[in-house]
Amino acid sequence: MKQLWTGTLVIALAALAAPHGATAQTDTAEAIVDTTFYTPDGTPLRYRGPLPAVDQPGSPERAEMLNTDDRVPEGYGTRTLRLWKAGDIRPEPTVTDSVVATEFVELHYRGPYIPPEVALAMAEYADYAYFAIKDRLGWTLDGPFPLYMPFDLKAYGKEYGLPWWVPGDVEDGRVILEPISVITSRGIALECLTHYYVEWQLRHRTGDRLPYWFLYGAGTFFGDEEWVLKGQVDVIHDRPLDISMEHMERDLEMFRDRALMQKELDTPGILEQERLDSRVAYWRAHRLVRDIMLGEGLAPFKRMVASMEADPALSFEDAVAASYGKSLDALLAQYMTTQQ
Repeated sequence: MKQLWTGTLVIALAALAAPHGATAQTDTAEAIVDTTFYTPDGTPLRYRGPLPAVDQPGSPERAEMLNTDDRVPEGYGTRTLRLWKAGDIRPEPTVTDSVVATEFVELHYRGPYIPPEVALAMAEYADYAYFAIKDRLGWTLDGPFPLYMPFDLKAYGKEYGLPWWVPGDVEDGRVILEPISVITSRGIALECLTHYYVEWQLRHRTGDRLPYWFLYGAGTFFGDEEWVLKGQVDVIHDRPLDISMEHMERDLEMFRDRALMQKELDTPGILEQERLDSRVAYWRAHRLVRDIMLGEGLAPFKRMVASMEADPALSFEDAVAASYGKSLDALLAQYMTTQQ
């Protein structure tokens, strides 16, 4: 998500902002725009430069993009989600002391200790995650996705059996995240919301038939968590990062062992070495799936998910072969390179 303020999106936002004081020369292949728009925190950003023909108002490509969902919020990516693109006020969320429900997320939290305004802000973040993935992958929802965020880390461990160093999980059809105060203080709220929403969608669409390394790697790829994972392995100097597939899968599955995690919850720090090993596995899975996504493109990934959704008997290995045009072993051999 950190790329939202760079590259083509800046150009696209400049086009959206053009009616508000921007100047453009429309008689050339690339119009010149000079406009200022604002980030959600009020910081003014100026763009002055060429606007490619594909991004100019009236272009067929732009019309097709904007017509994919007429409910995409007005100014999506630069301002609040209070208005739909058409300018109509969006439906009001339902708010109680324990649930905030929008059209796209049902956030379960622990009021009144957590103010409803804080839960509302987190639900809005979750809406951003929904729209970002819908724009990229076309995934829609039949109803709000269930998001659970306990009051504190003690409740996080007691209710869901997860230690502090696991930011979230998908369990029993629910997205579970660390407490709002914790995940926001770590600066990874939007990344984790996107990550685990993607993982939840993948589990739902494929009948939970994807291996965890792929689920986790896809979640961190779309959640743009590379900066988080790299920071975690940069401080580990005594562990090789070029680990085997078997080693990676073993250490990724570790935190899903609830009996093992209970030992960590009963005696915090007892699994410190295992935690560090898991950091390497997290990094390795992210890099592997990231390289597959970038090397092969999103089209075969989308085909694979769609094929598994359409055929409940189709295995992951067969779906990879049909969608990527190569066996899973060949795909892994191509991208399981040294990732230092």
